[in-house]
Amino acid sequence: MKKSTNLVGKITNGIKTVKSNWKTAPEGNYVPYKEIAAYSVGGAGVYFITAIVGMIGLSAGSMIVGASIGITAMDLQTMNVITTLIMLLIAPTRAMLFDNTKSKMGKFRPYILTLGLPTAVIGTVFVYLPYETMEYNQKLIAVFVCYTLLQFFSPFYSSAYAGLVQVMSANSKERSWIIEISSIIYSFAPTVINPVMPLIGPLDDIKTYRIGFPVFCTIGIIVSMLCVFGTKERVIVPKQYVQKMNFFEGLKKVSHNKYFWIINVSQWLSFLNQGYGYIFQWIFYYGMNNPAVYSIMTVIKGEAYTPGMVAAAPLTNKLGKKRICLISLSIQVICLVLMIFLYKNYVLLFICIFIKEMVGAVSIIYLPAMKADMMDYQQYKTGDRLEGFIDQSGVLIGSIVALATGYVFPLIFKAYGFTNNYDDLYMADFRNPLVRIVIICAIVGTILSIIPFLFYDLSEEKRKNMITALKIRAMFADFEQEDFDNSKLCENLELVYKAEKVLKEYEHYSTKQEKEKYLSAKIVCDEVEKLKAENTAKWNRITEQYRMLKA
Repeated sequence: MKKSTNLVGKITNGIKTVKSNWKTAPEGNYVPYKEIAAYSVGGAGVYFITAIVGMIGLSAGSMIVGASIGITAMDLQTMNVITTLIMLLIAPTRAMLFDNTKSKMGKFRPYILTLGLPTAVIGTVFVYLPYETMEYNQKLIAVFVCYTLLQFFSPFYSSAYAGLVQVMSANSKERSWIIEISSIIYSFAPTVINPVMPLIGPLDDIKTYRIGFPVFCTIGIIVSMLCVFGTKERVIVPKQYVQKMNFFEGLKKVSHNKYFWIINVSQWLSFLNQGYGYIFQWIFYYGMNNPAVYSIMTVIKGEAYTPGMVAAAPLTNKLGKKRICLISLSIQVICLVLMIFLYKNYVLLFICIFIKEMVGAVSIIYLPAMKADMMDYQQYKTGDRLEGFIDQSGVLIGSIVALATGYVFPLIFKAYGFTNNYDDLYMADFRNPLVRIVIICAIVGTILSIIPFLFYDLSEEKRKNMITALKIRAMFADFEQEDFDNSKLCENLELVYKAEKVLKEYEHYSTKQEKEKYLSAKIVCDEVEKLKAENTAKWNRITEQYRMLKA
């Protein structure tokens, strides 16, 4: 009875908390719950579109292009290389558009508003082309043209949504919490799409996609408007700040961001993980040859993400982003090693996949949080908000890496006799050697992706003091303007005095924790010394005004 009462009390308090913070952010945070709900539900709309058009891929795992339309793995990769080269020319434009956009809607929401519709239309047109009457070369041209157009709109669209959360709050813990909530909600879209498509019809039949694409794209367009009109962008910059930067200048500044290299090199080294995505499809669609059971297993597999995402934010806050990242990747390696011995046993293999997906899901939280911290670090180092340049520089260099590594799996598959003969995957003797080699590749790729994160040292304490330094920098620039906020002056000066106290207290540090506190506080104190050197009189007026306000 007591437990029941406690549960009712928690639910009641939870409802009260949501109501009280629905339109006003909780103390110490930036984003009201109404806005978080709009971002999260609107994200489901974005993911309805990106998940359904994401089925159109130039890889052997694409059931639409490979099994349904019948394009060979080598031709798929060749088209992918050409498209990548074209996208290399577009990436700089995308970066400059993001970071030089200054509108009432911010830098990301205008693109969520305008790019969803063309993405949905191109994807729907793609599946309605008359492939049944086309010659092979005609199919190649049709696939290439549509896919290239999609690669202009779809990544731009999804990048705009992912970038939005990075400028909604300057609080790292709040951002992690928003990412956790939103990822649980927007994952509803692929969770619905993946099991529903096999129930509509065979995944190797183009007619199946002609039913699913227009339905899911229409839902996506309507729902995505919530995150366009229900959210707000917030960045800590001087009020008169206007950013204009060309691509090469932006790329040069990004190149000095060590966390950019750590995060992206890890992703680039994981190219051998690409084959892992084929395992579930090959074993449980072709191996079991039962679309209804495959649909159910897809639903269960999709639910593996939920516990991982729910646990991710509290675990990240408790253990830190680096530690939870290394733990997650290490457990995934163990699961992959077990799969080598268990892949012929459907039940045990599925358990390994479920666990791997569950622990891998925490990356949905910690990786965007790391990227957001990386962008704060960029602003601290150079004074520029470079979300677009950072994201697109990663895409640009990653695309070049993909050109060098993209033929690895097509060549492996060709060596094993797999081109576009998808029907042979129904035979265990043909399928099993392919499964074994992609598991081995995934093990190597995951181990390689761990190495860069061993050098990640951007702690929460360090990041928090960088944000304080940015606040002080913005306050210094805005001081003596007509609409200057004196309450922020008091808040920022108190943070300065707190940092000075910590710096003095731990000047003769003896432990790793004390050293961390000392170096983090030094970030704030060094920023103050720079501003004093820039204009001593102005800083003295700021401190004098603080004393007057506190008198």
